[in-house]
Amino acid sequence: MRARLGPVFAFLGLLIAAAPAGLADAPRPASLAAKPTAHGAATTYPEQTLYSFCSQTNCTDGAQPAGAMIMDASGNLYGTTVSGGKYISGGGGVVFKLTPNQDRTGWTQTILYTFCSQSHCTDGSVPNSLIMDAAGNLYGTTAYGGTASDGGMGAGTVFKLTPTADGWTETVLYNFASRLYVVDGKVPLGALIMDSAGSLYGTTFLGGANYAGAVFRLTPNQDNTVWTETVLYSFCSQNNGGFCLDGYSPRAGLVMDEAGNLFGTTVTGGTSGQGVVFQLTPNHNPAAWTETVIHSFDPWNGEGAQPLAGLIIDDAGNIFGTNLDTVFQLRPNADHTAWAHSVLYRFCPQSNPCPDGTWSRAPLIMDAGGSLYGTTYQGGNSNQGVVFALSPTGGGRTESVLYSFCAYANCADGRNPTTGLVMDNAGTLYGTTDAGGTGISPYGVVFSLNVGNSLTVSETGNGRVTSSPAGIDCPGSCGASFAPGTQVTLTANAASGSTFSGWGGACSGTGSCVVTVNSSQSVTAAFSTNYALAVSVIGSPGGTVTSSPAGIDCPGTCSASFAPGTQVTLTASATSGWNFGQWSGACTGSGACVMMMTSNQTAMATFWTNGSVGPFPRAARAPQASAGPAAASAAP
Repeated sequence: MRARLGPVFAFLGLLIAAAPAGLADAPRPASLAAKPTAHGAATTYPEQTLYSFCSQTNCTDGAQPAGAMIMDASGNLYGTTVSGGKYISGGGGVVFKLTPNQDRTGWTQTILYTFCSQSHCTDGSVPNSLIMDAAGNLYGTTAYGGTASDGGMGAGTVFKLTPTADGWTETVLYNFASRLYVVDGKVPLGALIMDSAGSLYGTTFLGGANYAGAVFRLTPNQDNTVWTETVLYSFCSQNNGGFCLDGYSPRAGLVMDEAGNLFGTTVTGGTSGQGVVFQLTPNHNPAAWTETVIHSFDPWNGEGAQPLAGLIIDDAGNIFGTNLDTVFQLRPNADHTAWAHSVLYRFCPQSNPCPDGTWSRAPLIMDAGGSLYGTTYQGGNSNQGVVFALSPTGGGRTESVLYSFCAYANCADGRNPTTGLVMDNAGTLYGTTDAGGTGISPYGVVFSLNVGNSLTVSETGNGRVTSSPAGIDCPGSCGASFAPGTQVTLTANAASGSTFSGWGGACSGTGSCVVTVNSSQSVTAAFSTNYALAVSVIGSPGGTVTSSPAGIDCPGTCSASFAPGTQVTLTASATSGWNFGQWSGACTGSGACVMMMTSNQTAMATFWTNGSVGPFPRAARAPQASAGPAAASAAP
């Protein structure tokens, strides 16, 4: 098995880019502000370069970004570079943060940590992707460094960065090659994941019981001061004629499903020696997991070869990933005992230089509509890599090249992306390239690509429209971009004295407006000014007047506003000793008063006392003598 190390290290040289030559120690730079450089005049979507690395002398701001960035709830970006920094020639890499200004037109870079700050790089060197916990702590791995000598380079670490009032504090949680024969693994290259109990899971490219890589878990004690490593699986435990049937050398990290199973890839191994997708299932012994190869790639059967990136899982349990040649899907059967492999897209079906992209080294992301996004290291109009999307269309998927790198002189927009993407709520993609940019040396950029769809609201009348997810608060902010496939709910609230009349455009009716943003869309919201109805009562305390719909209860509340076109019925109710006489104003007669609110209206209700024939009592009269029989008789 060890005879294979030569090819492994030759391949490892492709996985970890060489550090820039001639970097010397230099003071740590302050935060660096950068205004995005717009690109994309000849492309479908506008690309902006948010930051060019090696913009400082000796690349103290980092060089050659590695691993997909992450974004916090405030929209700040975090990432790493495999080289640069101030402590050793070539640099041991940095952890950086990019903070946008309020309108995201400018970004400020801050170095959170520079590796190799300790003698012999015992704090680690060559960092990989990051994750963030709920408290805002960052976790990651370094491919080299640590306390194990391992030929002077170290075997790698797992580290934690904790924010404090004075900056960020690094703690090494584990040093690889801490056990005899490196059975605990060495050279971790992938991102970590964290379970609900706070344990970390990852892979090492080398080491393990068979020196073919391992899957490990780090479990913290109760106060998170001591972490214990457990090797869950060592690859090449199934060897057949020189082929490691269970996989050889995982480069990427892991994903975990809802049942706690782990899934990942190995670069080589399998029945064809071209890589596998594996599953690790926990059992009663927490230190021994069962490995199952759920797919072994066969490039001679059109499946592609050598998956370098990690996987993603959708809500239905389908697995998606890339290898050097394809984007693939693995669909489980009902009880997850068998998986069906399908090629969603094969790169470079056209002639060189592969305008659709080729050699994908990065994991995918998926938007709410089910579209997949990723990068390729090569291909495109300048053969320097692309950003692509795979959108569901009927029973298949259609690939779109969203951007081809090196579209400008000296590849100022970046070239050769090696990492995955992150998408914000507005549908803007963020990523990095391994090279290019406008730095002193062209050692990569952070870029953005706005592929979101716009939702625009227009209003008539007086009211407010808000959206969930946030973005629209109209009037004020009446348009926003959302990631493709996002379901946006608009809510209308009329201002005082107005009524919401209804939606137009992409919605109708008067309820909530729900829009699935698969394209740019517009919605109208109509608010109508209410009409006033004023009621007066003549004759007190003769009675009351109430309305249906409610609003009038006079005396007391003698005026109210109603939406245009509302039919209002006024009802007069006399008190004891009084009678309702008649309506005047907008109504007449003595029955119910029914009116349509097409303008401001007034109505008067007149009450009079019992025995009267009008609104006023009869005048008092003198008693009259009764006509007795004598009088009657005196009548002619």
